[in-house]
Amino acid sequence: MRGCSPVGILAAIIVFGALVAQANAVYWFQSGITGGGGAYYNTGAKVSIQTITPQSSTYGSFGYWVGEDLSNGAFLQIGYVVPNATGYYPNNCTEDFNGNATCSSGVYLTSGEPSWFWEYFPPNAANNTFFGGYGPSDSAGANGTFNTYSFEASGNTWSFYFNGNIVGRVYLGAPASGMNAPEAIAEYADARSNTTRMQAVQFKNLESMNNGGFQTVQYGYANIGYGKGSQTALANPYGVKEIGQYTDYFEVGSNVPIPRDGSQLWGTGYKLSIVSSVQNTSSAYNYTAYDNVRISEPAEINVSPGVRDVFEGWRGEGYGSYTGNESSPLISMYGDIEENAIWQTQYKLNVSSQYAGSIDVPGGSWYNSGAEAVFAVNQSDLTLGYSKRAIFAGWSTGTNAISGEVKMTSPINISANWDVQYLINATSIYGQTFGSGWYDAGALAVVRANTSTVTISRNSRMEFSGWSNGYSGLAFTFNVIGPLFVHAEYAEQYLTNFSATNAYGGHLDGVQYYTVSNQVVTGPTFLYANGNYEVQSVGFDGVNIGINKSISVTHANTIVVKLPVYNVTVAAVSWLGLPVNASIDVTFKNGTKLVSHLGPTGVMNFNGLPYGQLSGNISDFLFTEKVNVANGTDAKLSFITPDAIIAVIVIFAAIVLAVRELARRDEEQNKWRRGKK
Repeated sequence: MRGCSPVGILAAIIVFGALVAQANAVYWFQSGITGGGGAYYNTGAKVSIQTITPQSSTYGSFGYWVGEDLSNGAFLQIGYVVPNATGYYPNNCTEDFNGNATCSSGVYLTSGEPSWFWEYFPPNAANNTFFGGYGPSDSAGANGTFNTYSFEASGNTWSFYFNGNIVGRVYLGAPASGMNAPEAIAEYADARSNTTRMQAVQFKNLESMNNGGFQTVQYGYANIGYGKGSQTALANPYGVKEIGQYTDYFEVGSNVPIPRDGSQLWGTGYKLSIVSSVQNTSSAYNYTAYDNVRISEPAEINVSPGVRDVFEGWRGEGYGSYTGNESSPLISMYGDIEENAIWQTQYKLNVSSQYAGSIDVPGGSWYNSGAEAVFAVNQSDLTLGYSKRAIFAGWSTGTNAISGEVKMTSPINISANWDVQYLINATSIYGQTFGSGWYDAGALAVVRANTSTVTISRNSRMEFSGWSNGYSGLAFTFNVIGPLFVHAEYAEQYLTNFSATNAYGGHLDGVQYYTVSNQVVTGPTFLYANGNYEVQSVGFDGVNIGINKSISVTHANTIVVKLPVYNVTVAAVSWLGLPVNASIDVTFKNGTKLVSHLGPTGVMNFNGLPYGQLSGNISDFLFTEKVNVANGTDAKLSFITPDAIIAVIVIFAAIVLAVRELARRDEEQNKWRRGKK
């Protein structure tokens, strides 16, 4: 794409020809040289360009070329490109009748390998279509070598040459450049940002063809800008400077001085060479004899984070030169002069601490390369507030000494390490406490009281009830995340007895336990004064009997609880009402079983049954009856016994005999009556 200064369509080479395109790239950064007026109306141009690889870019590609506008608005250029994507690129592309590119072939290029290219725009081209061709992958030669790129006219036809060999030809309708001079440009095309590094590439011997032969371009002007259609929101970071004492010998790239666009880099006259290992900011080259020229360098230049070069003065060679520490002296050009800028590299020592004012760096932050720097902390412990402090724990270098020393051979970052500590304080009015003191943040701490009970009288005492922060045990473990002040708390307790009665109010012995507010009690126990408790259950005869009785402890006392414990009678009788010595097989609430006989009385009594509950079978002779009683209900069962059966048989036989006797008498009566007739 052509720029405000002609740059061709390197973007088209890189973007439209690549298999992998980046749609959001919108910058074409261009830096290089534009020739002076003596190079106008030329019929060709050439330059030697150094091949530098690798030139790596994620988005967009780097290209280096010589080109110019022609008098009719056409544009042409030749150079080399370092593509950012591997794939087939269009080759030998020319314009068809509709102004579109017709390509006769393609060429396979490898990402990062430099290849020569030539291209052109027809007069007044309105699009970015690529016209031209590529050389094979890696055709621009080995790293560090120079190749000559040129073009020249024969009438209205222009030919393109790589190292003197023709690589392309096109009819452009104009025999000369008109009021346009050749340009030698380095370009980062189709870029998304200005942070990609361009290695410095050297150009030399920029020439234009005037009067039938190539001539050195006598004046070179800085060309720092953007391609046509490029966005300009980001600054162009790629500079250009003339090299050493050689006219028409310059380099372009990152970390190269960025002169003002259009400023002169060389011209005829005495040569003022500024030799600087850092940069030249005065751009003073090839001045007219006896001119007074002011040269300057900044006081310091930031090279990279933590690295700077500090200007110390000039050392001049030649009549009229200057030697001294003035940064902007005036030079009188009585001959060729060389001025050497003297710089001192310094490195930054950054000593940091999370606590302001806790460190001391006597020599400041910047040190000459190789100097010894001293650093220290002001004190080994810092008060950060009540019950919080920081203890110096050493340096990030690994030393634990209060102060240290380091040789400055590069930027150095050193940080002071601190351990934050918190105060833990545990107190008690009874006995002793353990665990108070200073702890590192995050450490594991244990606080303990050594007294759990203090006797007041036979029926009362003071009992440890917990810590003021809510922990309940005599000892507790925790991670220290801040200061902690805790107090052991005690509460008064009264001796409390428990007694149980059955459902009839009679005293029950053999109670195994009482569950009081989830605490199992098996005998007299101490409960907190004025405490409200629930007697939730009582263990009796292997059965947990729930009762839910609320009690309040105001003094030493005996608590009586009434349990659903009953006496139960089981009896068996015959149909005749006589006692039956039936067998009994029953199970009680606690899961125990009884297998026995009721005895000659036909009665068995069970005392102290939880919930008065039993269930099972009562059997006699051929008959079995179910028994299932609860809550004090008695059971009385009737059975058909053998004596009852005999009695029934006797009664039945008597009835049969009586019926037969009646029948006999009736028969005799009837016979008598018949005899009377």
